Formats: sequence, structure tokens, C-alpha cells
Amino acid sequence: MRVMGGKTGGFARIAGLAAAISTVAGQAWAGTCALPDERAALDTRVLQSELVVAALSCQQNDRYNAFVTKFSAALVYEGMNFRNFFTRNYGPYGEAMMDQLVTRLANLAEMRSWALGETYCPTEASVFDYLLALDPSQLPAFAASRPYVNDHDVEPCPPQYQAATQQVPPEPAPTP
Repeated sequence: MRVMGGKTGGFARIAGLAAAISTVAGQAWAGTCALPDERAALDTRVLQSELVVAALSCQQNDRYNAFVTKFSAALVYEGMNFRNFFTRNYGPYGEAMMDQLVTRLANLAEMRSWALGETYCPTEASVFDYLLALDPSQLPAFAASRPYVNDHDVEPCPPQYQAATQQVPPEPAPTP
């Protein structure tokens, strides 16, 4: 059971907390950018956080498990890219920074569930319906289309940075 006081006061407290979390996280991620595969992974993680909260808040565990089963290969791939983002940007501190973001995303998703009140569970049920009808290859595009996709606060890397990080194939060895 959630106790939030009056609806207006509760929403104001949630909005204030969300702003504080976003400000702190924005400072943590300042100066980082995501390559295209990393960005898709970050977007997918935002969606997954939303679905976990929906599963727990709306007794939708079976539907969440069906999502994980159907999209398991895509989730593993996106999970590797998610980890790579943190390793690339934070080196030995990557795991701690990743944990901070995952916690932040869960908190934001939970606050959204509170703010939406009675409309939250029906809305999330329709998200599960839509997702479970998708082909797994469509998961990153769906995640990128969600209204809260930028909760991770990570900007895409500029094209010139992306080009500089592309793997250059090695030159063939000279023939004697």
C-alpha cells in the first residue's frame, strides 16, 4: 500500500524527487556519450526497468516472464552493449556506475507508476500486449520510441567521434 498524502502534494513530492535524481545522475553522466549499439542498449534498459516495475506493481509477472523468454537473445545482446558502455566510459568504475543507473531507472519508473495512479496498470498491460506481438528484432526500435526513453540522460556520440572509434581493419602483412 502506498501512502502519499493528498494527490497534489504526493505528485509534487514525486516530481521534486525525480528532479533531484535527474540532476545528480546528469552530473554523473556528464561528458559521456553512447555509440549507436550502446544507445540502443541504454534505451532497452530503460524499457526493461519500466516493465519490471509494471510486473511487480500490477501483478504482471507472467507477462514479464513471457517478455524475457521471447526477447532473451535480444536482451543478452543489449545487456552486453550496456556493460560495454560502462566499461568504455568508466573503466574499473563501470560496474558501480552501471548499478547507479539501474537503480535510478527503477526509481524513476516507480515514481511514474505512482504519478499515473489507477491508469498505470492498464497502460502497462497494453505495453505488454504490444511487445509480446512484436518480432524480437523490433525491440530496440520499440524501446527508442517510448516517451521515457531519455531517462538514462546519455547523449549519442557525435558522428565524428563514432567514426574515430570504428575498428580499422589491420593492414595486410607485407609479402617478402
